[in-house]
Amino acid sequence: MRDIDDIERIMRMIERILSSNFTGGITKSDDLELSDIRDDILDVFEDEKYLYVTLELRGIENSNLNVTPTKNSLILEFSLDDTWYRRSLRLPKTIKPKTAKIHFNNYILDVVVEKNEE
Repeated sequence: MRDIDDIERIMRMIERILSSNFTGGITKSDDLELSDIRDDILDVFEDEKYLYVTLELRGIENSNLNVTPTKNSLILEFSLDDTWYRRSLRLPKTIKPKTAKIHFNNYILDVVVEKNEE
């Protein structure tokens, strides 16, 4: 039963992502707020120096994902069913994009990046 619940949750998430200004191809869309994503698929925390982001991206293969950090967001470009999409995840702090360490394995995206001093 848990597998069916997981599949239904993932399908709802994909439908929500695809219905949010996605009509095909790489498309600009509104920023995605952290509160828009369920806690069980997103974890964001920080220490004095770093911001840590972990995001579950079921159905997306490593070769079908590009992640670009900006000073206040992560730009996710991904392919589902041969169509590319683009989503911006707004971060709670400004960061130093060039310091980002990005790892994607088994549908889990991990990003560690230095925060800007405020």
